Amino acid sequence: MTPEEDLNFACAACGHRAVSEQDCPACGDGVLLDFRRPEVLEILRDSEMRLNQHHEDRLRWLAVALGIGIGIGINFVPGFRWPIRLPFFGHWWIFTIATTFFISKGLDTLLARTQRFPYITEEPDFDKESL
Repeated sequence: MTPEEDLNFACAACGHRAVSEQDCPACGDGVLLDFRRPEVLEILRDSEMRLNQHHEDRLRWLAVALGIGIGIGINFVPGFRWPIRLPFFGHWWIFTIATTFFISKGLDTLLARTQRFPYITEEPDFDKESL
């Protein structure tokens, strides 16, 4: 066994791992949980999923604000003329939606979130001997 495999306890608040059940030495936020237990794995995965969703939501709102800001700001550039004009400002809507989409994809790659529990896999590991 490697030393990494002996670290079976994790802090739900900061993700720190340890060998035994104790108070978290990294953040002091409580007792470390044994992530070999299925209910603890479910809690850690749910926490990770909520953190990912919150991060994606913040990036999406930032992309929308930037896309609308660029869409409005381009109208104030001296001498700028839209090459195509559609009814109901359709040209502006298309430009703003496309800008927001590309900004969102760029922010996703630039500001990628680091996982709190990278040692937890989505699929359970099965021993090859037991199959």
